[in-house]
Amino acid sequence: MKPQPYDPAPLSDLIEKEVRLFVYCVDCHHCAVIDTEPVAELLGADYPIPLVHKHMRCSHCDSRFVTANPNWRDEKNVPGRMLDFYYPPFY
Repeated sequence: MKPQPYDPAPLSDLIEKEVRLFVYCVDCHHCAVIDTEPVAELLGADYPIPLVHKHMRCSHCDSRFVTANPNWRDEKNVPGRMLDFYYPPFY
């Protein structure tokens, strides 16, 4: 595995900012926004956000080909951010 030039942000950063996780299924296109705290209880608060998707499964088609990203729509008080803007998931 190639070394990262930075340390990925942990789940505790999302909990601190009250930001949930946006989970998207690449196979059936189902998406859900889930609370970060239960995920952090299972994986640990120091678990890196980019690796969370490895522990997720789609509730509709049971696929493991999912993405998990911060739901930036939850973050408040960001100057210039439109609250109704849709942020597509990263693949």
